[in-house]
Parts: sequence; structure tokens; C-alpha cells
Amino acid sequence: MTFPLTYAILPDYATAIPAVTFTSSDAAVAEVDQNGAVTAKSVGKATVTLAAKDNSFKATVAVTVREPVAGDLTAVAGDTNVHTKQEDYYASFDKITGKEPTKLSATAWLSDTAAAKLDLLTAGKALTNVKVTVGDMVNTHGDKLNGSVTPYFIKTVLAHDTGKYVPDVLYTTGAFDLPAASVASVWLTVETTANALPGVYTGEITVTADGLDTAETLTLSVEVI
Repeated sequence: MTFPLTYAILPDYATAIPAVTFTSSDAAVAEVDQNGAVTAKSVGKATVTLAAKDNSFKATVAVTVREPVAGDLTAVAGDTNVHTKQEDYYASFDKITGKEPTKLSATAWLSDTAAAKLDLLTAGKALTNVKVTVGDMVNTHGDKLNGSVTPYFIKTVLAHDTGKYVPDVLYTTGAFDLPAASVASVWLTVETTANALPGVYTGEITVTADGLDTAETLTLSVEVI
């Protein structure tokens, strides 16, 4: 996998711009060319240094190369109380390594609205036309839930108070695209009617995308009380 490093020389009105070089502390782990493109070579850690040829400045960035992620897409239950941001990408994988597929759950009263959250993580390939569908919610007696479950892709927007990008807008119920090595969330809005029968209902969440060999499936459980 190769990714580019970018840099800026400040102040932006500077006129004397020195030539720079890129070097890696361990090219066997992370190799860098003179355009700042870093290529992962093996598992480990390395430091990439950007330095002016006249020695007027230098900057470093730590690079960690991990084992490849299995599959093009991983779906896991998210936390409705926490924003899942791009910076959480590797931590999200660490949490699910070696674990069984997780279940999503929500609890609702009659004539109520509840929510669950699904986190999607891509590996080294971008995915297009990503779709999330939810099957019928059925209890142990075969009764269908009187209500609905609607998936919304959460769009990342700039938070004016912090100046950082956060996933915070319910953007679309339709298909969306995901870049390679990215994390995105889907908000599942659960709505029950006044005549919904109390009990636990389960249904299957299915995630598909163009070029995805196998759909991701998880179980959603909704308790109506």
C-alpha cells in the first residue's frame, strides 16, 4: 500500500523555498521516494523525515505498518453515544480482531423512536454503491414488528467549534461510496407504532457493494417494552 505525505512551508508568503529530501529510518518497513510517497513493505515501525537540503528545518512523521486486513469490508456494531472518526480506524479493527460478529441492539417503547449504529471499515480497496438493508424484524412467535428500521449514512462535516471533521449528519438512505482504508457509520432509526406487540424482535442487516464478493451480515435486535 502506498500513500502520499504532504507538507507546507510557513509562512505561506515565504519566497526562499529550499529544496527538500525525504528519508526513512527503516526502508524495509516503510520506503519513501523523493515525492513523499510512502510504501508499506513489512510489518513494523519507521520514522520518515522531511529535511531541507540546507539544513534549515526538518520534520518527522511516525509510520506504523500493520498486518493486512482480511476482506474488503468489515461491519461492526458502533456506539450511538460516540462519533466514530477516521482517526479511530485502526483502533476499531483492534477491538474486533479475533471476535465473533457483533450484534446491534436497541430498546423502544410503544410509539417510540430508538437507534442503533453500524460502523463500516474498508481495507485497501475503495467501494462504490454501498447499500445497507434491514430485513423483517420478527419475534419468536413469527410476528413482524409494527414499525420500521431505516438506515442513514452519516456524513462527515466540519465542526465549527473544534475545527475538526466529525460524522454528524444523517445524509442519505440510498447508496454511497467509501474510500479505501476508511471508516464510516450508518445510523439505524427504529420507529415503533402504538400497536406494536411488546417483546424482542430480530432481523438481519445486509451490507453490499459493487465488486464485493461476499455481503456483510449482522443481526439487529430490538426490544419493545
